[in-house]
Amino acid sequence: MGVVLPTILGGAMMLSVASGPEEWAALHSGRLMHALDRDTAAAISVYEAVTEHLDEDDPLRADYLYWLGRAWFEAGEMDRARTTLESVDGRSPLASTARSLRARIDIDRARVPRLPASIDPMAEPQYLVTGWGPGMTPFTVTKPPRGGPPTVSWPIATDDVRAGFLAIGVAPGIGALESVRFEARSTEVLLAARVVVETFDGRTFAGVPIVLRPGTWTEVSAPVTQLRSQRPGGSALDRSAVNMVAIELAPVDPGAMSTSSTVLLRSIVLDGSS
Repeated sequence: MGVVLPTILGGAMMLSVASGPEEWAALHSGRLMHALDRDTAAAISVYEAVTEHLDEDDPLRADYLYWLGRAWFEAGEMDRARTTLESVDGRSPLASTARSLRARIDIDRARVPRLPASIDPMAEPQYLVTGWGPGMTPFTVTKPPRGGPPTVSWPIATDDVRAGFLAIGVAPGIGALESVRFEARSTEVLLAARVVVETFDGRTFAGVPIVLRPGTWTEVSAPVTQLRSQRPGGSALDRSAVNMVAIELAPVDPGAMSTSSTVLLRSIVLDGSS
């Protein structure tokens, strides 16, 4: 599941009938300034100037908006970056990359500041970021009428969302992660849940999938010593270098789906020591 920012010169382009050679040349010029000269301000000026006169339905507009959002991100203007990335057309080849970068901004804005951490989604929803795959929607939080921990829920294994994950950023230098614990339940489709952690250098480590049966709460506990590197021959996890924790979910039967299926999570705890 490794979440890696796109390379500076990566990303597909859409062929635009409406755009002329001047727009293509300007985009190329802006990206060269961005990548080679590291002149983010100049690149922003180019992207903004051209975007202002491109039609809303011009396919090239999505490319400009993505690179403008990326430039704002590198300039440290996170609000402008996120707003711009939200405007990227969902039909663009760059839409997935834009969603990934937007979610990365959300994670960086609100990282768990200490270990151990027991996350209250009712009071601290900013620590929980839904995955950035196609069709993923924001989660909802409900409080049981008779008390108990708040429940996080969102669609999984429906026509629009076949799988997904919940991400939690971890602040640097707060100690060593020991385990991830939570309770989960599927409403209709047999699901598998596993814990994946990402380190600050981009390596990922995954736990063993646990089956979630419809209608039954299942306690999932993943000691980090049991997580395995997703790179062949990879080194052991440095527990003090965890950048992000993710709870991944997918149907056990790839063909199973329901129009109203959801996954429920509660009692999310990151155990660790400072």
